[in-house]
Amino acid sequence: MPGPNLVAAYTPSAIASSITTPSFSPAAGELIVVKCVVADFAQPLNAPADSASALTFTQRLHTDQQSLISDIWTAPVVTAPGPITITITDGSASALLKMAVERWTGAKLAASPVVDDENGSGGTPGGTITTTKASSVVTWLLGARGATPTAWITTSATPAVEAISNIPLDAYSHLYQPAPSAGAQSYGVSAPASGFTSWHISAMEIQAAPLIGSFLPFI
Repeated sequence: MPGPNLVAAYTPSAIASSITTPSFSPAAGELIVVKCVVADFAQPLNAPADSASALTFTQRLHTDQQSLISDIWTAPVVTAPGPITITITDGSASALLKMAVERWTGAKLAASPVVDDENGSGGTPGGTITTTKASSVVTWLLGARGATPTAWITTSATPAVEAISNIPLDAYSHLYQPAPSAGAQSYGVSAPASGFTSWHISAMEIQAAPLIGSFLPFI
């Protein structure tokens, strides 16, 4: 079964109270994944909102560790809404916001998607997520302080770098990688080996959707 396919990704960032994607037109059947990080522990992230009020977002992960807040939200596109933008807001005009909006086709989520969230101080940021289906994708994000990640590695697959934003003192990255087989998947960075004063890393499994009209041959 083919895995999920990334149609496009939009990765705005700013020191502001909100950030917005460029306008885009998702097709019916797409899965929208919104991953965001704010570098302000005291300011909660609000739910994403689309300009046409056409999408219903569900929070899949929320964490507030190491003075960084991360969220993952998803929304199915039931009916093509035409051109829209997606905005994320928080309560501070001076917080550093980073968002990735991914558009996936051939994708679905489990009733309770598998997620992973880990944090630490020192060493290199990394985690392990145990996927439940073959031909999945692991989509992930990283918030870090004190060093800039310079390389990406996993023990089970070669990661595909979707976007990297390097900010002084804070480095936020939004990435994804294929998970051809179900089971433990390592994700994270391989360099530098030191210099991170604090970090947290989060991931979610996106499963492959069954092919419509697939059938078994007569024998």
